[in-house]
Amino acid sequence: MRGEERGMFGETPLHVALLFNRPGPEVNKMFFELWDLCPLLRCCQCTGRLYRGENVLHLAIIRGFGLDAVQRMLVTDQAMELLDQRAEGDFFKQPALSDGLCNLNLLGEHPLCFAACSHQMEVF
Repeated sequence: MRGEERGMFGETPLHVALLFNRPGPEVNKMFFELWDLCPLLRCCQCTGRLYRGENVLHLAIIRGFGLDAVQRMLVTDQAMELLDQRAEGDFFKQPALSDGLCNLNLLGEHPLCFAACSHQMEVF
């Protein structure tokens, strides 16, 4: 997979693996098997207007996949690219889309801002 295959929100299979599964050992194992099989998808960002810019590191943090999952993503050659990518789609700019729970003023744009705003200090 090279990243051309996208869902309706511009997501890749790696995004889907985090979005539609609950955190846990089996899901983490499945996600990282896909991660290893599809290295070209690792830094892909959602391309749809709603979630534009969101990457798998943003999702792993906000969905609570844990420090081990985050660290595994950050010991790769893609670490700096993942950390520098900004989530800036409409969902993050318009509080009404997330019932006021999510906006750039609260979450920020970078993955570490997501960690800080969701009180996951261990990610730092």
